Amino acid sequence: MKNNTVIQAFQTVEPGEAARARMFRQILDRAGPGKKNTREVIPMKKTIKWLAPAAACLILVIVLIATPLLRGGEIALSHSSGNVKVRYTNNPPNLQMRGDLVPLTEEEIFGEWASVIFRGTVKEIRNIVIDFNGDKDYRAIAKITVAEVYHGNITKDDVISILLPCPITSGIWVEDTDVISQLTVGMRGIFMPRKYAEDDYWEQNGAKLDLCDIAEYGFGDGERFAFLEAENGLVYASWAYPSLSINATVEDVKAWVNSNVQ
Repeated sequence: MKNNTVIQAFQTVEPGEAARARMFRQILDRAGPGKKNTREVIPMKKTIKWLAPAAACLILVIVLIATPLLRGGEIALSHSSGNVKVRYTNNPPNLQMRGDLVPLTEEEIFGEWASVIFRGTVKEIRNIVIDFNGDKDYRAIAKITVAEVYHGNITKDDVISILLPCPITSGIWVEDTDVISQLTVGMRGIFMPRKYAEDDYWEQNGAKLDLCDIAEYGFGDGERFAFLEAENGLVYASWAYPSLSINATVEDVKAWVNSNVQ
C-alpha cells in the first residue's frame, strides 16, 4: 500500500472470549522451546510513519489488567472510518508491553523521521483510549509550546500536539519508551517529532483511525526523538547518538542538532 501508513493490529486491553483464547494460544506458541516472546519487525520500502507500535517498535502486549475507566471527553474524528472512537481517560489500565526497536542511524533519524526539531515546554498531557470496534489501545497526547526552532515549518510560541507511544501514568511499563515515559507537564526539552500526513493512519479490527484526527505530530518511538531536561541532567537515548558524549548537556545537543540539520 504505497504512501499509506498501516499500523498493525494489537491485542485488545479488554478482549472478548474468542480474542482472549486466541491471545493465550499465541503467547503459548511464542513461549515454546527456543523461541523468544517478541515479534520480528520486517523492514518496508517506505517505513511506517508512526510511534513505537509500528516499524520503529512493534509492540506485543504481555500482561493486561483491566481497570475501570473514568469518563472523558470524546474526540471528534473527521476523516476516520469504521467503528473507531477516541476519548480522553483519567485512568488507563495497568499493563506491560515489550517490543523491538528498528535500528536507525543518526542520519536516518534526521533525514527521514524528524519533520521539526525544537526546544519547548510541555504544556499539557492527556491520556486517551482508542476503541477499534471493541479493541482498545491506550496512548497519550502532549501539547508542547515551542521556544526555539532548529528545523522545520514552525514558529516560536506555537503549541503543537504530539501523539505519544504510551500512556503517561504510574502502573504502566512499556519497553523502549524509557525517555518519553518520563515526560511531565512543565518539563523542557528538545523534541524531534514527525508531522502526520493525510495518508498516515492506524487500521485495526475493521476500523481505521486517521492520525491527523487526533494529533499534528508523532514520535518515531519512545526513546530516540526527545532530549528531556530533568533535575539530574539530560534524559535521552545516549546509545542511539554516538556523536554525542554520554553526559551531553542541552547546549551540546543544540549545537549538534544545528550542525546536522539542513
